[in-house]
Amino acid sequence: MEQEFLNGFYCTRHVVSLAELASTRQRKEESVLDYINRWRSFNLEWKDRLSEASAVEMCAQGMEWDILYALQVNKPKTFQQLATRAHDMEVTIS
Repeated sequence: MEQEFLNGFYCTRHVVSLAELASTRQRKEESVLDYINRWRSFNLEWKDRLSEASAVEMCAQGMEWDILYALQVNKPKTFQQLATRAHDMEVTIS
């Protein structure tokens, strides 16, 4: 009975804050597609939901500077657009 109570009222899982989500950055040597997937998984741990356009913008802000700069010309509105454009830029830069 004690375990059931703890399972129902005590959560040991880390709840992601908006500040943590906004401060998530692409790691050195991490591909942009891996970063986008990691960011989206992290976003699922946040208790609220962002609109897709807001989530795309926040995710893009954590990308390496050269890719982020290139995306400013034609800002993506969906994760599909973000992934395609960012990957294309990463390939071009490499």
